[in-house]
Amino acid sequence: MHSRNCAGGSITIVSKKVAIEMMDEEIPALAGAIYREKVRRARLQSIEQRLLAGSELFVYATSIARAGIQHQHPTWTPEQVRAELRRRMQLSKRLDYLGYSPSSEPLNP
Repeated sequence: MHSRNCAGGSITIVSKKVAIEMMDEEIPALAGAIYREKVRRARLQSIEQRLLAGSELFVYATSIARAGIQHQHPTWTPEQVRAELRRRMQLSKRLDYLGYSPSSEPLNP
């Protein structure tokens, strides 16, 4: 057995399965708390800080996308990777224009 401190006090964990089930129950609450804190901090930022953060997020997201493309096509040159990234971004814009989002129904069922 293992004792653990938590928000409601101390608990004793009797098995790994029970510990995992408890963590599964705690994850949504923790995710919600993290989200609320991020929103609170974002609201305190100036417009300039928000614009800079948006720019930094775009650079970060495109670097992740480029790495993914390079992983899918390890023999491609950096220019080929950039061209594929541009193609995917243009496709995304077209899908947005058509009203498609990942959570919506398929365009041609």
